[in-house]
Amino acid sequence: MTTATTYLPVRLFMDKILWAVRIVHQGDHYGRNLCLVHERTEPMVEFYDTRYLFSDLGQFVSRYNLSTLLDNHPFGHGLCLDGGVPDWTLSDACFGKVQGWLKNLDLMPEKELNHV
Repeated sequence: MTTATTYLPVRLFMDKILWAVRIVHQGDHYGRNLCLVHERTEPMVEFYDTRYLFSDLGQFVSRYNLSTLLDNHPFGHGLCLDGGVPDWTLSDACFGKVQGWLKNLDLMPEKELNHV
């Protein structure tokens, strides 16, 4: 379990805009002003719009459980992060890169992943 807030791994992905994607591990702080602590073992994945500097990573847009992105969402299909903001949709190509990066981090046992 992590004892301090970690911003790694964070990776930038270019689509219509530049996205910062952060992994939140068990024990990491998250949420507004980092006031929450992630207590579950499954990591969460956060997306930030780097155009707006509301935090070190940009403006928080959305957060998902890792299994939602790798197990439940079709591989390489786009992802709407917020239906109210057209720019906050990842293209098929960009989200495929995000999924590939997440899968390569090996944060979940392979048996838990159903996609190819």
